[in-house]
Amino acid sequence: MIKIGVIGYGYSAKTFHLPLIESSEQLGFHAISTSKPEEVKLKCPSVSVYSNANDLIADSEIELVVGRSRYAAEKNLITVYTSLDCPIPGVINQKEVYHEKI
Repeated sequence: MIKIGVIGYGYSAKTFHLPLIESSEQLGFHAISTSKPEEVKLKCPSVSVYSNANDLIADSEIELVVGRSRYAAEKNLITVYTSLDCPIPGVINQKEVYHEKI
């Protein structure tokens, strides 16, 4: 089973990411970073909940991260994980777009 970490508990996570993860026998919802920990714990009491993306990134059991975050967190994700789904990079300004060539 692939242990999944999810960044954010908004519309995309509730509508797309989590239903897909929970419907698969090969995927496991392991952890999430969110500002809504109580809401997550009501639905998924066994999931680890982190208050920020960097703490989620530090969880060594996570094998794949999905979701959208800000540039700084995504940059950390790229240095830690080889499996990252980030369809829309969250840069704040043009300087961040050209900051590093990966």
